[in-house]
Amino acid sequence: MRIAVYDATRGETPFYERWESEHPDWELSIFERAPRVEDFEDAAVDALSVSGGAVDAEIIRAAKAAGCRYVCTRSIGFDNIDLDATRAAGMKAANIAYSPHSVAEYAVLLMLMVSRNSRQMMRKFDAQDFRADNLEGQELHGKTVGIVGAGSIGLTVARCLSGFGCEILAVDPYPREDIGDLLTYVELDELLERSDIVSLHAALTEENRHVIGAESIARMKPGAIVINCARGPLVDSQALADALVSGHLGGAGLDVLEGEEGLYFQDHSAAPINHAALAQLRSMPNVVLSPHLAYLTREVVEQTVERGLGNVLAFHEGRPVAGELC
Repeated sequence: MRIAVYDATRGETPFYERWESEHPDWELSIFERAPRVEDFEDAAVDALSVSGGAVDAEIIRAAKAAGCRYVCTRSIGFDNIDLDATRAAGMKAANIAYSPHSVAEYAVLLMLMVSRNSRQMMRKFDAQDFRADNLEGQELHGKTVGIVGAGSIGLTVARCLSGFGCEILAVDPYPREDIGDLLTYVELDELLERSDIVSLHAALTEENRHVIGAESIARMKPGAIVINCARGPLVDSQALADALVSGHLGGAGLDVLEGEEGLYFQDHSAAPINHAALAQLRSMPNVVLSPHLAYLTREVVEQTVERGLGNVLAFHEGRPVAGELC
């Protein structure tokens, strides 16, 4: 039995080696890139394991022809998989859950970095300019933070922020009654109007694409900060850049970016990058960017490998699969 593993990182290697030694009937073919149609032309495969790499209809058809019956993404997000094509091919797909603390703690880190002008501070320090001019930051204490998407990660962000003395608002289609006074559920317009920081932790759907766009940004408080550790298309990158240039928004911390596919998780150090929004945002001293790495902790790397491959194993043994999508 063979699993084709894509988007693999070197940090995952020891966990793949351990899993393969514990499951001698399974063979792992490991790639550090996204799947390609030609991968399936002369090779049989029973399952695909991906992490962000696009699994479109063409890939699904090629994999199906090679014997694949199952696709698992080693991530919470699954918008990289064409589920309609997967269903049409009679294949199954699933995502996984992992520790919410990884992304939640990183979101708070971005809030602190943007609020305290860390990017400007480090640039000046590297240039041996140790003056404090124009480096005044602001405290999280007493600020209102709006969380868009209060699932496991969003609620963990709220718990982290409660120690800073923040007022926490949230928007979520499934409000919970077991959270006490941790946060207050409100409508999106109220959250935008009241929040000093808006942090996104929602899954991407067609309904919430560009939930932070020109119209919603116009409702936000002057000087507010946008944090996105969820999915890039939740934010209209150009509208965000325009609001930062005009001074309406005070800053942004972005671990994900609209149009990051084919860019992040790859080495572009020797080539020009054709991404206008990235170039513009990188030039802004009040913007902190990272290449979709908020999840990347030792604990989560192990969990993604074990749970992703564990789902494949469960499917082939006829056991229930956590996170089944279709």
